[in-house]
Amino acid sequence: MTMQADKCYSLLKEMLKLDLRPNVATFNTVIRALTNSNDLTKALRILKYMESRDETVSPNQRTYSMIISALALNNMPEEAETLISVMSSKGMNVEVELYTATVRAYETTHKPRLALNLMEKMRRNGYNFYDNPVLDRIFKALVNTLSSP
Repeated sequence: MTMQADKCYSLLKEMLKLDLRPNVATFNTVIRALTNSNDLTKALRILKYMESRDETVSPNQRTYSMIISALALNNMPEEAETLISVMSSKGMNVEVELYTATVRAYETTHKPRLALNLMEKMRRNGYNFYDNPVLDRIFKALVNTLSSP
C-alpha cells in the first residue's frame, strides 16, 4: 500500500507542478491513500497546502475527518483535537466518532485530564457522552484514575 500511496502523492505533485488544478476529491483520494499507509507527514502537508489555497481548493469535512481519524489511531490526540477545533471554527459538523477516537487516543496515551477536557467540549457542542457506551466507559475510567491517590 505504501508504494501506491507514494505513487499517488508523486502524481499529485506532478499535477501541481504542471499547473493543473486538481479538485478536492483528487486531494482526498491521495490523503486517503496516505492515511491508509500511515504516512501522516505527507497527508498533513497536503492539508496545509489546501488550507493555504484560499477558496481554490479548500479542505472539506471528509478531508479533516480522514486525517483526524488517522491521527487518533496513531495516538496523536493533540493534533487530532487541533483539527477538530479547526473543523468546528469553520462551521463543519464534527462527528461523534472523531471525538470518540480522539478521547480514546488520550486514554491510550495516559492523558486523562485532556480526555476529560475534550469530553467537556463535546458536551458544550451538544453531545451527551453518557448516551455513547464507549465514551461513558472511558469517562468512568478517567474519573476513577483522577480520583485515585
